[in-house]
Amino acid sequence: MAVAEPAIKNRLRVLICDDDAGFVEALRATLAAEPELEVAGVARDGLEAVELAEKLAPLDVILLDIEMPRMDGIQALAALRKAREPAALVMLTGVDDHDVIRQARSSGPDGFLLKSIEPDEITNGILIIGHLCRSARAARTRS
Repeated sequence: MAVAEPAIKNRLRVLICDDDAGFVEALRATLAAEPELEVAGVARDGLEAVELAEKLAPLDVILLDIEMPRMDGIQALAALRKAREPAALVMLTGVDDHDVIRQARSSGPDGFLLKSIEPDEITNGILIIGHLCRSARAARTRS
């Protein structure tokens, strides 16, 4: 159907990076129900996220948990920022340690979402951040 093609063509491509398999599957199901989003891949740690981001490019949003094995979300964010056309980098975490959250915020993510919020709020946050960052990239390209 010609009507459905533009919606699919303009979907935001999302990479989920989290070591909690149960949370990842629940989030994947939630995001799959949103027609404007496409889960392009899942990484279990920051190192895998950096590798997958290159393979799956272009991506619009990369969700990064803070605490993960091998490379945490803060380290992965720094590595991903070096990419030529980085996606929106969003910290998504259940950590309640104020010092860790302060450090994560100061690392410069494009957004910050808590795992404890409702699934539709996570989806809306991803949509808002993803579209804003996509528009900003397009504006930079035109200028």
